[in-house]
Formats: sequence, C-alpha cells, structure tokens
Amino acid sequence: MAQQRMGPTDPGQDGMVYELTPSHGVWQEKMFPGFSSKTDGAQPSAEVVFDRAGNLYSTTMDGGTGCRRVGCGTVFKMSSTNGHWTETVIYAFKGGVDGTFPSSALVLDQHGNLYGTTAVGGIGPCDIESTPGCGTVFKLTPRSKGQWKKTVIYSPDGSTGGGFFGGVVFDKAGNLYGTTTFYGKTSQNCPAGCGTAFKLTPGTGGRWMATTLYEFRGLADGGEPFDRLLIDKAGNIFGTTEYGGSSTYPCNIFGCGVVFEIRP
Repeated sequence: MAQQRMGPTDPGQDGMVYELTPSHGVWQEKMFPGFSSKTDGAQPSAEVVFDRAGNLYSTTMDGGTGCRRVGCGTVFKMSSTNGHWTETVIYAFKGGVDGTFPSSALVLDQHGNLYGTTAVGGIGPCDIESTPGCGTVFKLTPRSKGQWKKTVIYSPDGSTGGGFFGGVVFDKAGNLYGTTTFYGKTSQNCPAGCGTAFKLTPGTGGRWMATTLYEFRGLADGGEPFDRLLIDKAGNIFGTTEYGGSSTYPCNIFGCGVVFEIRP
C-alpha cells in the first residue's frame, strides 16, 4: 500500500477514514464506513499509522463513553479482510485521571505497543478549554484475544507544562519526546505559561522519567507549541510554535510564531 494515502476526514457528521489510490495519473477515493459517535468515536482529526500487519490505528477526539453526551474520545483499529475494512475501538477514554480528548496521532514501538496523548484530563490543576487536568501521555499494550491494556506513563502537574496537542515521537534509543502547549514557566505574555518541550526516558518496572528540555516564554523564542516534533539523525529536535518570535506584522502583538531547534 506504499502508493496509497489514508487519513481521517469530517464530511459534516462524525467523520470517517478515506483511502486514495493512484490509477493512470488519477487518484480514486474510497470512503470507509463513518463513525457513529457514542459507540465507536467521533471527530477523527489525527493521522493514521500502520503496523507491520497492515492494520491502521488512530484516535477520535470525541465519542466513546463518559464526558457528557460528546464522549471522551477513543483509540481505534481498522483491519482489512479481502479489501473490506472493519473498525474496532481498542480503548474508550473515561475522563478524569484517565485522560480526555486524544487529538494527536499515535506511534508504535517495535513490540507493537501504541503511544499517544490526551489534550486534557489526567492530574494537575490545569484548566484547558474548560476541562480540568494537564493532559496525559499513555501506552496501550496488546493482550490476548484482541484486548489492550492502557497505562498513563506521564501526566504533569502544570509546573512543567500542560495540554498535549502534538503527540509524541521516538528517538533511536527508545526515548519519547513531545510538547505541552500551555502552562510551565510564566511570562508577561503567558501568565499561566507558554508550554514546554519534554523527554520521557523508560526505566525499570514500566516507569518513565520526565525531563523538561525547554520552557517557552512567549517572546522571541516562541510560545504555545501545538504540533508534533521531528528528530534528525544527530538527535536535534525541531518544532513550531503558535505565536512569539521577532515578527509581529500582520500578526497580533504576541508575534507570528517560530520554527525552533533544540540541540542535545
């Protein structure tokens, strides 16, 4: 499926996954059965990721269970049999310390475990989009008979950031990197903090150690990173921020945003 393109879309209802296949210079679109909110999720906004067997995985921001009528979001799997794709919810978030509203793409490790983030929920005194909690980084481990075990491996307390909107990425050593969009170090432009870049290092007993690599100030260095990071072969980290930087025209007084690099 190297020449095919797949991803989530929102046709005005609860969203669906589509596939684009090239044929003689023309791309043909195939839409899979759409989501139905409560039972299998709603509003998929992140990329999809394939495992080695050709199954694909992603998240929905809404749907599932809990969190009033909209649901707390889900992680889903889609499998193909003779060209027919079926969707399975492998985890439905419950809200609270469990995490709420996963809006970013997932990553797979070499053992088939899935890692992702929830924008809010978890622990900490953050209040993001009128929802409590500073967000979570989670792990899903495959079990027998299609079951998955969910573990929260990191949830900050606000002092080191809050709000996971960009997901996480692996380096070659198996460490995870990501950003928080809000909280952390305060400044004039960010009374609650402009977000951080962090590293998670695996330890014994399934524990992960969190290290803050940088705290944004909302000035020339940028503020509020929303998207996923990239890591080059040398281990340098690249990303973007929503605002800040040296340019303010035609943007507001907080700046037009920056592309940044963090070197080890």
